[in-house]
Amino acid sequence: MLSQKDLVRCFNLYTQNTLSTILYGNEIGSLEESDAKELFDLGQMFLSFIGFEYSVLDIFPILERLPGVSSLLTKKTDGIFEKLLQRYEKSLKLSIQKPTWNITQALHRFRNEDLNWKEFCIETGESELAGAVTLSLSIATMTNLRDSIFEYSDHDKFAAQHPEETQKIQREIDRIVGPDRAPTTEDLENLPFLQAFINECFRLEQPAPFGLPRAAIKDEEYMGYRIPAGAFIFSNQWAIGMEESVFEEPASFRPQRWLDKPELPEPAVFGFGTRGCPGKWVAKSVIHIAMAGIFWGFEFKDNGNAENSNVKARSLFASPDLSDIQCSHRSPAHKATIERQWRETNTNPSSILNEFGTSLGQGNARKTG
Repeated sequence: MLSQKDLVRCFNLYTQNTLSTILYGNEIGSLEESDAKELFDLGQMFLSFIGFEYSVLDIFPILERLPGVSSLLTKKTDGIFEKLLQRYEKSLKLSIQKPTWNITQALHRFRNEDLNWKEFCIETGESELAGAVTLSLSIATMTNLRDSIFEYSDHDKFAAQHPEETQKIQREIDRIVGPDRAPTTEDLENLPFLQAFINECFRLEQPAPFGLPRAAIKDEEYMGYRIPAGAFIFSNQWAIGMEESVFEEPASFRPQRWLDKPELPEPAVFGFGTRGCPGKWVAKSVIHIAMAGIFWGFEFKDNGNAENSNVKARSLFASPDLSDIQCSHRSPAHKATIERQWRETNTNPSSILNEFGTSLGQGNARKTG
């Protein structure tokens, strides 16, 4: 991690390696940075085509009559889509034949018979795409907030005015974990302030502040407003988190509010109801253990140019600029533990994944025919 000049890429490599193991049964840490970068870039480009700049064609269909507008957009999206599809097909074919249980095998075994191979690749690949982009941006955004390089409105820099918040997290982790081992998932339930910190970050800044666009399937009326069939609906998740009747002083960064009022509604970062993110629980686990490890083992400081750093908005997604962040180990003991535990790590996930598959009554889930 210390060798990475671009921390967003570093976080992306971590999240994609995690997804690569869970989805496809690949060895832990086996995904090369070049492969992770390719998927991240393709995902960013593809998701940009559902942003506001392209939605304008749906809002004002008459613009499609302008020469070359529609064909140019179609050509761009088709090219990126085909590259993604080729990547999905290659990964899925390999994972289905693996002797190690993995989620792709299980999905293939129990897939709807009406779903053809191409549709299955797209449906399964979307999980990797969503995780590759949104998980890494979520972790990067929290690091951004933590180190005062993101400024909310024109007056409130989170960590610059509240450095004690991050110190509370590290004291909590030190009390439960210590320097001789890294945090594990079993530790998370004993780290309530870390949970509160993550909730507060998600309340104020989400990777996709307006969520993903939905379309009404029929005419509806809500609170006196008519919503015609086919209308685009955006869930303004940022505005929900800023609701003054629910969150006292919503512009302030106050993780303690989640401990004082545990009944507060969970941040809407994963969407709502049946149309919410299907990978919510995996995503939450990855983010929580990643942030626990980051706070446990590392310090992040800006290089003196924090006032010029901000979050870059690309389409519906916000990409934090961490170019001014300097990363260092918290202590020589933490550094030694990180290096030792990596040397001792069994990078073959077969035993863990096969045991999990067996617990679901599946064992190896390969499907023939």
